Order: sequence, then C-alpha cells, then structure tokens
Amino acid sequence: MVEATTGWLETYPVSHATARNTILDLEKQVLWQHSTPERTESDNGTHFKNDLIDTWAREHSMEWVYHMPYRAPAAWKVEWCNGLLKTTSKALSGGTYRQ
Repeated sequence: MVEATTGWLETYPVSHATARNTILDLEKQVLWQHSTPERTESDNGTHFKNDLIDTWAREHSMEWVYHMPYRAPAAWKVEWCNGLLKTTSKALSGGTYRQ
C-alpha cells in the first residue's frame, strides 16, 4: 500500500492475494491506525475488483477507484514499489528470492 500524498510505502505479507486478505489487512493494519480513507485507488486485479471488495468499501463509505492497466500516474508508483520490494526481499533472503 502506498499513501497517496507522501508516497509512504507499507507492506504486509500474505500467503495469497485475495479479496478477503486485502480486507483483513486493511482493517488490521490501516483502518485502526489511520482511520478509514475517503478514497482508495487500485489496479484491476481480481483480488481488488470483485463484489466482496465493492460491498466492504460501500459499507465503510469509501470510494474505491480502479485504474486502467498501465495508467501512467498510478503505474509508476506500483512499479517503483514492486521493484523496491523485490530488491529488499532479495537482499534479506541472501539473494535466493524468486518471483
């Protein structure tokens, strides 16, 4: 997750990227600390774009905006963060990290 105004990156390991894990991590790691965001932006990944996420966001009065794939303003953040995570994971695992 990337905070939109500061670019602050927070990561949380999950065994599988699912809608349920996304919701649980948002509740456990973000909402209790920072309150409910007014708006969340994400890509069109299946673990984000589904009825479970839509219902949960609506129940929390949260606008959930989906970007088109490769939308430049959002994609650079995602790609930069993914690169940072992969580099860090590789360094922490002694160079054995595999995608």
